[in-house]
Amino acid sequence: MKTSEHLRAVAAELTAIIERNRTPGTNPSARYNIVRICVLLQPASARECVLPLLLAADRYYSHRKHQYAPGPEQLYADMCSGIALLSAEASLAERNGD
Repeated sequence: MKTSEHLRAVAAELTAIIERNRTPGTNPSARYNIVRICVLLQPASARECVLPLLLAADRYYSHRKHQYAPGPEQLYADMCSGIALLSAEASLAERNGD
């Protein structure tokens, strides 16, 4: 599988996870799935793209942390922007022929 196809598939899977788990609060399953997917990402530059997503997901799906600044809506937006960065990385890989 080409890198761009792999990154797009991962972005789609991450999108599905956060859409299924829209409610903020304790959700260790969602946190585990997001971390599992992000750790297995190749190339390493893609892992750097999802770092904001990992940090936001950790707060969003933890007990009470989502209630603190910046708030659950901003954390959800941060997760979505992390997926957008991953999609941009896929487009870059496609332009580079990978």
